[in-house]
Amino acid sequence: MNTTIFGKPLNEVNTDDVRLFCKSQIKEGINLDYKKDLSSTKSIVKAIASFANTRGGWILVGVEDDKDDKPKIPAVGFEFQDHLTLTVTNTVLSHMWIPIIPIYQVCPPDKDNKTFLIVYVPESHEAPHWLFNKKELYVRVSDRSSSGTWEELATSEQWEWLRNKREKSVELKKEIKDEIDYRFRTHDVWDEVENGVGGSVVLPPPNRRDRDTVDMLNLTITPYYPTEAIMDVKQSYDLLGDVNIRDYYGTSNKYPAFLDYRSVFQNGTETYRTMDTSSRKYFTALHTTGMIVYKETVVFQSNPPKESGYKPENYIELSRILARLDQFLSLANEIYKKVGFVGLTDFTVFINGIDWMRMMFPLNTVDNFEKYKSPTGDFYWTDTILASELDGEKNRYEVIKKTIESLMFMFGWKDFNWSIMNNYYKGVNVFISL
Repeated sequence: MNTTIFGKPLNEVNTDDVRLFCKSQIKEGINLDYKKDLSSTKSIVKAIASFANTRGGWILVGVEDDKDDKPKIPAVGFEFQDHLTLTVTNTVLSHMWIPIIPIYQVCPPDKDNKTFLIVYVPESHEAPHWLFNKKELYVRVSDRSSSGTWEELATSEQWEWLRNKREKSVELKKEIKDEIDYRFRTHDVWDEVENGVGGSVVLPPPNRRDRDTVDMLNLTITPYYPTEAIMDVKQSYDLLGDVNIRDYYGTSNKYPAFLDYRSVFQNGTETYRTMDTSSRKYFTALHTTGMIVYKETVVFQSNPPKESGYKPENYIELSRILARLDQFLSLANEIYKKVGFVGLTDFTVFINGIDWMRMMFPLNTVDNFEKYKSPTGDFYWTDTILASELDGEKNRYEVIKKTIESLMFMFGWKDFNWSIMNNYYKGVNVFISL
């Protein structure tokens, strides 16, 4: 990964970076733990095992937390010594089966010989990881109010889950996406019925793999291995209501649009609205497992004057796609930071119904856009991203750049000049520095 929760590669993180991070007052949670020092190796190895068994996470050694689970300010650090990581590694090898060796960074000591040890534990595909003669199996919980600790002994059901974790997570992720797509289709059908378009329609079951309504931009981001809820339904409703992302594309004053119309369903919060006599659709959903879905109509039809001799043509706007990518990733960043999720995510972009569609470019950015058409009906792109890589314009820029370059290749622009988009978006201040 290019970045960490500190916004830079792990091997470049120093004591100042850790202290600055602590000032942001991010609470301990399912992916983050603070330890004052290495005096309790049992506590360290429990955190490592539970992270590996759950969603992965970060341990910051040298940071003391307060009663609200936030880091105490100032973050002091602890005494630097040689071979700090060896102490943790030996504990893991002595007490964990199957052992998993985390990734370490010992910050260069400051003038007072204080340091921080950063421990990154990836989510493990070798789970379950047992402790203490294979007698204890821990998972990380999102709320310690019930048990008093962030680690709890796994139940028999959780043990079985861990044995088949990867397969079950993939299956669960598909089920959640099918559920949300079904929610959208439900709104879509009833909207058509109310407007006298759809007539009497029987909805397919949620697990049926029908195509979504065509001509839609579909954006999805989710924890890579979802296993359980990281928020409740009320939190999902409040989180969407509290987002503060400027919609510089002009649909509304805030992205996503129409959040005042949000409503809850069994496993999350959604909003669905239409414009222009139901031809333009907007849908947003936040699932309690952390999956975020956004859908918007992105195909439009030109309306040339009759005297021009040109026929109406369907097209999509590159500037709209670019804007929505940036705003959607900003939304995900804001939500994940508030719930304390810092693990791996699966980011997917899907645009369907665009066969032989023309790409419309921002005004005067290309000499001849007539030739840029897609010969295929669907665009699909997926990327694996650390949640922390969504934080900051430059980090999101790198994710968006890869996505747009793939999209433009599909439209026949094989030598896509990214500077064209840089100049356009500097004008609307999307990215602070390109």
